[in-house]
Amino acid sequence: MTRDLFLVLLLICLPKCIQVPRLPEFAEQWIPDPGLAKDTYVSLGTCKYNIPRAIKGENSPPEAIVIPTSLIYPKQDMEIGVPNTLICFVNDFHPPVVDITWTRNGQFVDQSEVSQTQYYSNSDFSFRTSSYLNFTPQENDIYSCSVGHISLQAPLTRFWEVEVHTDHQTVATAVCVCGVILGLIGVVTGLWFIMKANKYHWV
Repeated sequence: MTRDLFLVLLLICLPKCIQVPRLPEFAEQWIPDPGLAKDTYVSLGTCKYNIPRAIKGENSPPEAIVIPTSLIYPKQDMEIGVPNTLICFVNDFHPPVVDITWTRNGQFVDQSEVSQTQYYSNSDFSFRTSSYLNFTPQENDIYSCSVGHISLQAPLTRFWEVEVHTDHQTVATAVCVCGVILGLIGVVTGLWFIMKANKYHWV
């Protein structure tokens, strides 16, 4: 297992110089390198030494400000009355600090229902994070996820509505589709007869 993969699977708690599993559900039987936490602590000292000198050498460049994007979707296929989880995925932002809030039918939800991942880095040095809201879908409920960031003048808000497709709606959709198909068949058949009639007319 490579050192990069170690860093993906765990976090280093520097004050205590210990390793904290990042994905415990995938790593229950995994025993990491016992020296990794110490090595990381040493690397931190190197960073603290180099960063001020690099900033001075680059004439204190301004911090990059990148506007986030967001997407809201359910973790599982939605069923009325069945507990589920809404995910608000926030991506491509910098610096790595966002404020994520949820509402249900216009009312802020209890924070005990919400959890958030840490900030993960992308290959272009932007960041991403996900916020999870445990909920039980009820007909016509409307949820929103709002993202606050230094790059935004107003929060970036996405909405998600619980939609129920009834048997009547299903039948209506099927009838509409059948009507379109029959219409296309009629047009093609009519064109075929017209072309055939023109062919005999010129013979």
